Amino acid sequence: MRVMIIEREPDYGGGSEQISLSLAQYLRSRGHSLFLLHETPGTMLGAYEAIVSERFQFALPGFARRRPIDTYTAISRIGHAIRDHKIDIAVTSNLGFIHVLPWVSALYGARFCIHLGLPCPWNTPFSRMAYRRIAAGVAPSEHCAESWRAGGWPQERLHIIPNWIDMGRFTTPSSVAQIRRELELPQDRALIVFVGRLCYDKGVRELVLAFAELAKVKSDTDLVLVGPLEEGFRNEFTRTLNGLSAAVRARILVRPPTPTPERYYAAATLVSVPSVTEEPFGLTFIEALATGVPVVASRMKTFLQIVGDEAEHGLVTTADIGALKDRLLWTLGHPEEAQAVTRRLQEKVRARFTASACASQYETLFAHLVSGKEGGGDPISRRPVISALLA
Repeated sequence: MRVMIIEREPDYGGGSEQISLSLAQYLRSRGHSLFLLHETPGTMLGAYEAIVSERFQFALPGFARRRPIDTYTAISRIGHAIRDHKIDIAVTSNLGFIHVLPWVSALYGARFCIHLGLPCPWNTPFSRMAYRRIAAGVAPSEHCAESWRAGGWPQERLHIIPNWIDMGRFTTPSSVAQIRRELELPQDRALIVFVGRLCYDKGVRELVLAFAELAKVKSDTDLVLVGPLEEGFRNEFTRTLNGLSAAVRARILVRPPTPTPERYYAAATLVSVPSVTEEPFGLTFIEALATGVPVVASRMKTFLQIVGDEAEHGLVTTADIGALKDRLLWTLGHPEEAQAVTRRLQEKVRARFTASACASQYETLFAHLVSGKEGGGDPISRRPVISALLA
């Protein structure tokens, strides 16, 4: 098959973008031809260039009724790239394209699969019309899929395929001391590591405040925050840090997004995933467990399913700063007990969330879409498309 990945900014730091790249790498290993269409370069560009036959960079405006020329420009650019390169199916994890792609299908006969990596944000007649005209949507979990069903995505074209990780990356070939030296992290201290977007939803404020309380009784522990700082959270993050003593602030290390989060997991004493809104999947959680590092996280639906009969090990009430601090302290103070459970969870993760188990399901779905065995979305006649753009 000839598959095109469409991303505005193929950048490390987002779980959905990581799945798009990982899917592309898997499909390339299976002999399929890969193409990349993007708007801005992003930190993943080097990884994509190693596997794609061609890449195209264009400005890709979203759907805007008040700017029909911009909208049609995006439709035309995507459509021509797909038609001219005989693309069998195009894939994106960027939900902003949902209202554009049905019109590309109508005008150019293209097939699209969208990775629905976030809960459904729209439930309007216009959105429901768009959902019905996209060949397939894939959610990473049942509770995420349910939000899209409720929003109007047709059941017959909604699929559930878990996210996955490249298990080969999440090993520790080097010693912890060597990895810490390379990352310029302290050697003689316990490290609580967070990897992900620095924003409200990920519970970064709660983690910082919990660490500030923990720091009063643990002088040998630092907090490492790795990821992009979202602009809308910048002022709150600054205020939170400024509210701490200078001594505690000095023990909070902030690092930029990384293409190799596994190195920070390997350097960690424990990893925290303190999200305050329901995670559609929670890639960091399984990445840390696959590395073999204890995790302290909020009690999310996906995490509960993974932990299973381990008595909710490491899970705490969402947004409860005191409970988070207490669980972090317990894990730091009981390394053998925490590690024993982590080893059992590591085996479970390494069996379930592999490319062969998960990405292969995408490959099968794409083959069915191309062959016509799966529905391709309701048709749209061209005249109403033009009328809608000019309305």
